[in-house]
Amino acid sequence: MRTKRVTFIHGYWAAALFIPVLSAHAERIELDQVPKAVMDGLRQEHPDAKELKVNNETHFGLTLYDFKFKESGPHGQESKTTR
Repeated sequence: MRTKRVTFIHGYWAAALFIPVLSAHAERIELDQVPKAVMDGLRQEHPDAKELKVNNETHFGLTLYDFKFKESGPHGQESKTTR
């Protein structure tokens, strides 16, 4: 019984360490490829965002959009990333 438990723990840690790395795929996409609802949410949260760049990532079948942009803040122009 104890052997099965140790094997399970080792299998769990192997999956936790390697599956997230193997399941991610990212690519740069154009802004016109981003769904309208996603762009509307970004514009609502960051209305002054400039120089937008976006990566499309797939994790376990879910699509994520990783935005990089510049925005004016209290300390001048700042680069930000949001997901």
